[in-house]
Amino acid sequence: MKRFVTLKHVEHKTPVRNLVEDLLDRLEEQTKVVDQGSVSTHVAIEQNVPRALYTISLTCHVPKKALVVHEEGHEAAATIREAFDEISRQFVKYKDKQNAASQGRETIRHQPEEAVLADEDEE
Repeated sequence: MKRFVTLKHVEHKTPVRNLVEDLLDRLEEQTKVVDQGSVSTHVAIEQNVPRALYTISLTCHVPKKALVVHEEGHEAAATIREAFDEISRQFVKYKDKQNAASQGRETIRHQPEEAVLADEDEE
């Protein structure tokens, strides 16, 4: 998985970057079912100092889809965790849809064969 992390105006960069890297490791474990060459993640964290507000933008590109999360909060760690929880939920939903689609295709492939067998039995 390709990773891109951008921190803008963040006061305590080291602890924030360490937290993001840990959460990216967890996300990478979850996305191993998808071809790793086709997954990339971009994390952008910006701190609005006068308002003491953190804005997190998290984008995960998977085959045929981009999972996107935007979160805002006053605590960096809590906001980052919320964003990663949401992207994790979106990935589970994406994976379930992909599995359902692949099962649907298999069912369609088997139906014509059954129809041919039914026609042969009638003769």
